Amino acid sequence: MNTPSLLVIFLGLALVVSAKTDPATEKELTTAMEQLKQATINKDVALMGKLAHPDMTYSHSAGNTQDRQVLLDYVPTMSTVSVTFSETSIRLHGNVAVIKNVTDIRSKGAENTPNRLNTLYVWVKGAEGWQLLARQPIKLAPPAAAGAKKGSDGKAAAK
Repeated sequence: MNTPSLLVIFLGLALVVSAKTDPATEKELTTAMEQLKQATINKDVALMGKLAHPDMTYSHSAGNTQDRQVLLDYVPTMSTVSVTFSETSIRLHGNVAVIKNVTDIRSKGAENTPNRLNTLYVWVKGAEGWQLLARQPIKLAPPAAAGAKKGSDGKAAAK
C-alpha cells in the first residue's frame, strides 16, 4: 500500500473517531439543550445569555437571523409554550458539537398546532462551558401531510 492510501485511511479513521461522543459529553450537551428549551419557554434572558456564544448566529425557519444581542432582546417577547426534541443525533469534533434533531415548537394560542423543524445546532465548549454558536432550522411538513401521496405534479393526489 502506498503512502497516500495510508494517509487517506488514517484521516478517514480520525474523522470517524472524532465524530463519536462519550456519555459524559453527551449528557453535558443534552443538559445544554434542555437549558435552551427552558430559557425559551420561561423567557429567561439570563439563562439564554449564559448559553448564547458572543458570536452566535440564530436563524428562524421564516428566514430571519439574529445575533446574540438581538436574540436576547427578543427572548422576553417569545410566545413559546413547549419545545420537544426528537430524532436527535450528536457528533463531536474537538470542542465543537453538532446536534441535529426534529424540534417541535408550540406557541401560545397554537398549542395543538405542530411546528416541526429539522434543526441543526452548533455548540462550542470554552471557559463558559457549552455555548450555542449557531442554530439553523428548516420547516418540515405537518405530520399528516408528510405521508400524503403526491401526484406527478408534486401536489397531493386526489382521493
